[in-house]
Amino acid sequence: MAILNFHWLWRIMEKVFFDRKWLHSIQALFKFTALVLVIFLILRFTQVDAIAFILGTSTLLLGILYEVIRESLRAERGNS
Repeated sequence: MAILNFHWLWRIMEKVFFDRKWLHSIQALFKFTALVLVIFLILRFTQVDAIAFILGTSTLLLGILYEVIRESLRAERGNS
């Protein structure tokens, strides 16, 4: 589900930044608002531990961030 979320976000941001279709920024705002609402509902009405939920959902983001940093350092060393 997280990978599909990033794919959807990439498609929206690609239209906003590369195609200059600013109307899609409203779609991104709606997406983030819906995501915050879903997270609130999950934490409010279920017996999910909030710390475990946040750590579990952030691991994909941390993994992507790690790979971006690693690849940029690799590319930097290749240019030197």
